[in-house]
Amino acid sequence: KIPLPRNINKAYFTLTPDDAVIDLEMNLYKSTYPQKTISDDVILAKFYSNRGMEYAAEGEYDKAFLYLRKALQENDQQSAIWNNFASLYRRKELFHETEIIYLQGLKLNPDDLTIMNNLSGVYHKMGNKKQALIYNNLAKHYRQANPYYQYLLAHSAYDSGDYKEALVYVKRAIEREKKEPRFYQLTANIYEKLGELKAGEAMNKKYQALLTREH
Repeated sequence: KIPLPRNINKAYFTLTPDDAVIDLEMNLYKSTYPQKTISDDVILAKFYSNRGMEYAAEGEYDKAFLYLRKALQENDQQSAIWNNFASLYRRKELFHETEIIYLQGLKLNPDDLTIMNNLSGVYHKMGNKKQALIYNNLAKHYRQANPYYQYLLAHSAYDSGDYKEALVYVKRAIEREKKEPRFYQLTANIYEKLGELKAGEAMNKKYQALLTREH
C-alpha cells in the first residue's frame, strides 16, 4: 500500500482516498481481509531474503548466503526467512545445519507448514525415519485443518468431474471458515452439477450476501 502523488493516473489501482494497494494477485485482494502495517526492517528482510533465493536458484551460493544473512540481520523473527536460509544449506547437503535452522524457524512459528514438510524431508535424507514420520504427520494434520487447503482439494475434484468428492471437501472448508464467499460459490456450482438446484440456489444466495457485506 503506497501513497499516491496527485498527478498519477489512478485508474490502474485499488484505492483508499490517497493510497494505492498493489498485489501480485489483485483479483484476489479484498479490503476486508485482515491487514497490518509492517516495519521497514521487516520489508528489508523480505527483500534480502527473496534476492538471496534468486541467487541460490542461479547457483551463486556465496551471494545467496550473504543476502540471506543480511535478511536475518534486518529481522530474525520471520520463519519464512529461516526456511529460505535452511534451504541453502540443504542444497549443499549440510543436513545437520539444515535441521538446526529449520527448528529455529519452527520455534518462531510452530504453524509453519512449509518448514514441517521440509524438515520431514531432511530427516528422511538423514535416515531418521521416526522424526520424518512425526513431521510428515504433523504437516498432514495442519493441512487438514486449513480451510483453503480443503477448498483447493474441492476445486481439483470439481475440475476432474468428481462432484460428490468436491462437495465433501468444500463442506469441510465451510466448517472451518464460514465467511469466505468463494467457498459458497463453488458449493453452488457443485450442487448445480449434481442437479440439486434448490441447494445450489441457497448457496448462491449466501455467496451474494457475503459479497454485499464486503462492499
